[in-house]
Amino acid sequence: MSAKPFVKWAGGKANLLKKIDANLPPFFADEHNITYIEPFVGGGAVLFFLLSKYREQLGRIIINDINRDLISCYKIIQRNPKSLITMLENLQKEYYNCNNKEERGEIYYRIRDEYNQHRARGVRRAALFIFLNHTCYNGLYRENSNGEFNVPCAYYKRPMIADAHNLEEVHNALAGVEILCGDYRIIRDYLVGHPTFIYMDPPYRPLKEHSKNFSKYYRMDFGDHEQEELHEFCRRITGRRCYLMQSNSDSRNDDNSSYFKQIYNGFRIEDIVATRTINPTQNVVKKQSEVLMMNYEDDGQIIRPIF
Repeated sequence: MSAKPFVKWAGGKANLLKKIDANLPPFFADEHNITYIEPFVGGGAVLFFLLSKYREQLGRIIINDINRDLISCYKIIQRNPKSLITMLENLQKEYYNCNNKEERGEIYYRIRDEYNQHRARGVRRAALFIFLNHTCYNGLYRENSNGEFNVPCAYYKRPMIADAHNLEEVHNALAGVEILCGDYRIIRDYLVGHPTFIYMDPPYRPLKEHSKNFSKYYRMDFGDHEQEELHEFCRRITGRRCYLMQSNSDSRNDDNSSYFKQIYNGFRIEDIVATRTINPTQNVVKKQSEVLMMNYEDDGQIIRPIF
């Protein structure tokens, strides 16, 4: 068994891995000193897939996310996950001993309050973060304007909170991985030219106007201004001969034209369809139009974007 994401994350890429794999730069087949950078690592589905399939080709691996508690979990699991596993097992036992929905909610909101009050540190805070992720609604991470985690309880009966085997696999997979925490621009200091591959999975632009609140998972918005700043950053990366792939929604402008096909004019864009869970308690899913944007052709030639 290979490592898989230890948290659920909005917009996870597990069902798009084959499409992403098919569109990797050709040098993944035989290069043995690739620098891989993922500046929006989230749950890490793409990271763990590439580590399982291409570890020999990856010479340097750098991951980053702006969520400090998520990155703290990665670092704790990388160093030694045993204390974290023990704490999660205790939390899972307490949750499983609940007799009804009311008792599950009582534990959930008590732990959410402890998390938001920042009383816990280190391993304890990491355990609270993972517990909340696996017991909150749809695994969503969302903060209010005060920076408080505000996702409601999902009242699952027996969620997997303490997956000891996978946490050990993640620990093994993260050996030698460089883990950063900050804005995605932090990766500028790590760009070394060919062969460098960067996979970006930023907050998605909403598909519909009434869904704009879903572009705000943290206190900071990631709206059109931020999407355009990211686009400018991607063009500059292209100028440094780094290979780039980005996922996003196939969001539309008011005239129904494709937002990303317009601003990423000159990049290679593949249309894809993702299956997203809308209501996990009722197994409600829907297919969603997305795009993969790449600054290289399928023969490996880097594209010169239109400025």
